[in-house]
Amino acid sequence: MAECEVFSGLVSTDEDIVDDQQETIKESFAKYRQLVATFPRCTCLSSECVPLETAFFQHKEHGWISRFPTIVNCLVAQKYFVGRSTDVFVSSLPKSGTVWLKDLVYKIKRRGGNQDHKNDLLSPHQKVPFLELQVYASEDHVLDIDSLPSPRLLSTHIPYPSLPTSLIDSGCPIVYIWRDPKAVFVSDWHFFNEIIPSEPGKNHPPLTINEKFECFCNGYSIFGPYWDHVLGYWNAKKNGANILLIKYEDLMVDPVVQLKALAEFLKLPFTKEEEKDNIIHGIINACSFQTVKDSKMYESGNTELLQVQVNNTTFLRKGKTNDWENYLTPKMAERLDLLTVQKFADTDLI
Repeated sequence: MAECEVFSGLVSTDEDIVDDQQETIKESFAKYRQLVATFPRCTCLSSECVPLETAFFQHKEHGWISRFPTIVNCLVAQKYFVGRSTDVFVSSLPKSGTVWLKDLVYKIKRRGGNQDHKNDLLSPHQKVPFLELQVYASEDHVLDIDSLPSPRLLSTHIPYPSLPTSLIDSGCPIVYIWRDPKAVFVSDWHFFNEIIPSEPGKNHPPLTINEKFECFCNGYSIFGPYWDHVLGYWNAKKNGANILLIKYEDLMVDPVVQLKALAEFLKLPFTKEEEKDNIIHGIINACSFQTVKDSKMYESGNTELLQVQVNNTTFLRKGKTNDWENYLTPKMAERLDLLTVQKFADTDLI
């Protein structure tokens, strides 16, 4: 299915934005490319000699890490994104349960009425696109999200301090999922080493788990440091932002309670009739790891991120809470636990 169908008619700037507006966005992309090229390179994740497009950089103002085009796209999003109070955002660090949460949010918001079963073949990333990876993917590929039906379901990995001001000012609901850093690290290590070689013409040697672990503990992880990312959203919620924090492990232990809380937060609580008709359990089962992994979407589909086709099998690994035990030594686990206790002191996160 073409992406313009995926997003209810979304198309690129070449077809949808008049010339002067198109040039403005193109000029912004060019300006921010020049700017980000002056940011510090993260040589822990990529060497000095790798091409600009695949290099990791550190955001000059807020200190988080990502690849060159992603930081450029974040700056463009900050300038051009116009938030609505009716928007719904799913936010997370990579490998924290993003796919699962997107699917749950989508099914809660779109339940009832006429169901478009064509969307059953779409990945959660296509149903709830990333601001910095899909909406503002490049100067020639900006999705027309104004044509999305309300409420617009969108997502981001951007740390809270770097979110577009318009998004924050809109007061729209943000659902943030976070996860035990030991599990995040292991899943991210697998994903990092799988996704990098998948790009044609680029041969980066995979990082060993020990190399990646040192980077992670020192704050050098994609959109990290991990602890700063979580604390950014936690502090924003503490200060009154319209944010619901969900812990992945809590969602695994008691999905019914978490799903009810999520529906309440989205102002679409389940009715007694829906509970009686097992709608909640139906959504949980439809979004379960095994159901998604057995689906045609998972087996044969691709999702375009940063204009690279990524096989949907890449986004799901095991869906377990304790698989990190198979990869981390007791000392590594203890180090991460100690860091987490120190970083999350005086919060209700531990």
